[in-house]
Amino acid sequence: MSQYDRCSRNSACACFHVASTPDTGICTDQFAATCSELVPCEKSTNLCNRSDHQCVRHPQCQDSPVCYPIPTFNQQFCPPTLPTSTSTSTSTSTSTSTSTSTSTSTTTIQQSVIPNITVNATSARNGVTVAGGKGSGNATNQLHLPSGLVVDDDQTVVIADTWNHRIIQWKKDDTNGQITLSTNLMKDLGLDSLDLVEIIVALENEFGFEIPDNEYDKLYIVKSMVDYLVNKMNIVAGPK
Repeated sequence: MSQYDRCSRNSACACFHVASTPDTGICTDQFAATCSELVPCEKSTNLCNRSDHQCVRHPQCQDSPVCYPIPTFNQQFCPPTLPTSTSTSTSTSTSTSTSTSTSTSTTTIQQSVIPNITVNATSARNGVTVAGGKGSGNATNQLHLPSGLVVDDDQTVVIADTWNHRIIQWKKDDTNGQITLSTNLMKDLGLDSLDLVEIIVALENEFGFEIPDNEYDKLYIVKSMVDYLVNKMNIVAGPK
């Protein structure tokens, strides 16, 4: 597969060639980081200092290999393209001689990456990009490896912006997103237990403390998560 070829049902994912083995590629989010955020790999080993980064070729940014973020939930974010299914039918007719004909039909199965958006959905010709492709940060037009997306009946878009550690929503025709505190990660965003674990791991890495398994139920709603983290940080810091 060539560099930057589409490799997933998620159109945001592309193939990046691994620096140490050029014939091998990794399928990941092509908008996970901007060129200015990427750092060169270790020249002698083609390795990266961070465990969640991998040394890849990214000629659009630099001629030399760079360390690119590859999250632990990468396989869920970039599910592979579905294989093509082939059906074969055989018919036999008999007269003075017997002949056999075989016909083969090929069908490509399509599946929507987002369950409540149909596979044949198209974007508006006058659409405006309001978020994404701007790296990590707290601006409402920035996303960093989002792990879940839901579109409500009123066309409100709600996104679990994992590496920015937040839930953000856009109402129809909005140009700025809003952080929502009432969002339930499981019910509103359709995240499963694995998604929740990934978010919790990111929170633990960000804030530097462990969240026990028996306290996960306090993190389902964004406001409860914020309150829990504030309380936890106060306990860890101790009285002044």
